[in-house]
Amino acid sequence: MLKDGGVLGTRIVDLPGGAVGLSQLEEVDAHAFAAGWMVAFQFDGSDISDHVGRLSKLRSKWVLDHHGKFLRAPRQMAMK
Repeated sequence: MLKDGGVLGTRIVDLPGGAVGLSQLEEVDAHAFAAGWMVAFQFDGSDISDHVGRLSKLRSKWVLDHHGKFLRAPRQMAMK
């Protein structure tokens, strides 16, 4: 098992050059949850409001990696 070897998570990099993007978010989350891993995400922070709904449904533990990387001005998000 990878976990026994010290693997604790996986990463999605939805930027140019990234191997796995947000198009595979739910698939990666299912694998990570089953393995007891966490998921780190890196994407253009300008688009965070587009992903809130999907991120809120994830079953694995996750973290936004490089969440301060804004490639464009962010749109306003409605705060509840």
